[in-house]
Amino acid sequence: MPGHQIAEMALAKLYLVTGQQKYLDQAKFFLDQRGHTSRTDEYSQAHKPVTEQDEAVGHAVRAAYMYAGMDEKGNAMWYMDETNEKGEVTGRTTTTTYADATRYFIGKSALPDFNGGLSTTFSYKGIDLSIATAFQIGGYAYDYSYLSGMSSSFYVGHNKDMWKTFNPETGQGSLPIWNADNASNSFTQQSDLNLIKASYFSIRNITLGYTLPKNLMRKLGVEKLRIYATADNLGLWSKRQGFDPRVAMAGSDDEYGGYSPMRVISGGINLTF
Repeated sequence: MPGHQIAEMALAKLYLVTGQQKYLDQAKFFLDQRGHTSRTDEYSQAHKPVTEQDEAVGHAVRAAYMYAGMDEKGNAMWYMDETNEKGEVTGRTTTTTYADATRYFIGKSALPDFNGGLSTTFSYKGIDLSIATAFQIGGYAYDYSYLSGMSSSFYVGHNKDMWKTFNPETGQGSLPIWNADNASNSFTQQSDLNLIKASYFSIRNITLGYTLPKNLMRKLGVEKLRIYATADNLGLWSKRQGFDPRVAMAGSDDEYGGYSPMRVISGGINLTF
């Protein structure tokens, strides 16, 4: 069904993983609130109870505005339906007015095709090494942290892709024109232009340890002594530097504040008498 079921799906998944009833109760609350809204457009169908919403078989649960490139002045364009006098769709054209654009199912989902992890443990002559990794293949996300750096506001830091925007003096640029006088531009309007692949590979943990020989420890009255160092969240590789797909369950990296898990490096001694 069209609409915004990803939140309920994420909560149900959290319930299955944690077993905490609160997640299932929250999902049920969202479902029960369907139909209690002032929004009545046919895309969201949020004004209808779930049982009365139209099905969209074979599509991801979200549609999107489709970016159609730039006009000769560098303004962003989006696709929109062409209709006849009966309101029937007869074709597709482009518009520079975002409010006139049409949402389409684009075949891109926040759900990955596959995710998992790899781990290994190695030991030799008192040295032990363990490595744990995680990865995701497929899925798309909306990188709000990146887009905040493309904002028209002068009160935020801007990223280097600003240099790729259309320059009216040279007529060059791979991204739409950036206009400080226009707070509503292609970087604040949601479209598939700003979708990014959510595949990633991460090193979750590396632990290296050394256990001193037993014959030496017994002379000191110690049964076992192990020295170790461990590093959590050591590395992440994704489509864009700084983008962390792991903080997104519903397709945008602002859901949990956009902050990646902290990298922590520590060490210690295990002593057994």
